[in-house]
Amino acid sequence: MPRARLTAGSWRFESDRLDAIRAKMAAGRPTLAEVYGAPLCGVKTGLNEAFVLSRDQRDVLIAQDHRSAELLKPFLVGENLKRWHVESDDLWLIYTPKNRVDIDAYPAVRDYLLPYKERLERRATKQEWWELQQAQGAYEPAFGKSKVIWPEFSQGPKFSFDTAGTFPLNKVYFVPDARPRLVAQLGSKPSWFYLFGEAGSLRGGQWRLITGEAALSRVPLSSSSDGEQLDVLATDIQDLCLELAGLVDSVVHRLADLDPRVGVTSAFRAWPDLSFADLRALIAKRFRGLDFKVAERSEWETWFEGERVKAAALRARIADAENEINARVYALFGLDRDEVAAIEETLAGQY
Repeated sequence: MPRARLTAGSWRFESDRLDAIRAKMAAGRPTLAEVYGAPLCGVKTGLNEAFVLSRDQRDVLIAQDHRSAELLKPFLVGENLKRWHVESDDLWLIYTPKNRVDIDAYPAVRDYLLPYKERLERRATKQEWWELQQAQGAYEPAFGKSKVIWPEFSQGPKFSFDTAGTFPLNKVYFVPDARPRLVAQLGSKPSWFYLFGEAGSLRGGQWRLITGEAALSRVPLSSSSDGEQLDVLATDIQDLCLELAGLVDSVVHRLADLDPRVGVTSAFRAWPDLSFADLRALIAKRFRGLDFKVAERSEWETWFEGERVKAAALRARIADAENEINARVYALFGLDRDEVAAIEETLAGQY
């Protein structure tokens, strides 16, 4: 974490200073595990291709046999978990815990799974071919509750609050029965800084942390004296992020009127960072010869720049809420100006 420009001597000084800040944050404060218990992890299917369905696939199974709905649960994967919020792909899980499901009582689900039977029987652990490899049945009541949730591998903090009772994949961790204030604390700069000293990391542009059960269990939690306001801020920032995600989706959907390929090309989701000229250049680069009709170009540009203004306003409000969360959590940990500056410098480009 210390900057590469530091000499060996100054590196040691910097490292000692950062360790002292972490020690101050931890001193006399309970860890997440002490307050909530160790984080829980989600379901391991053994073959996602078989057990994870789209909304359309789910609806077909229920249309074939209404009892299928008893086995179908809303589902999240790590890619659905974003900074401060969840962006669901409307996935569904065939939930078949060990020794609990007579698959012949659910003929539509059975017939759907049958083409995968040979592959399912080759899984490493022992279970019936239609059963999940690790259903985490003991956690099933917790899956259905409101929970703080995050992916195991995270490039920047991606803690969010799930109120939809979704079942997560095994590479997802969560804390049930927690308030939104926990999202605010874990997603704040002080906590992310602390995690840099606890979590393993991967290289990939920015540092990606392995934010599994062990690392998160050791994160200290500051006083809840500001808890009500942190609840409000965490809820507000989640709503703002969802509004921005909806705006991004709507613009990409509209741009797909130009060509359906635009709607399924991820590069166009970065449209808030593009001028209209940049957008046209990206379209030309991705799809040779494609452009807006000359007679309609001015109308498209006016609309597009208006949407960019909306996106910029939402981003500014998100940044304001994030700054307030960080300021409040810094204060709760009793960090002074120099310590805050050290954390801010350490996290530059990594938060």
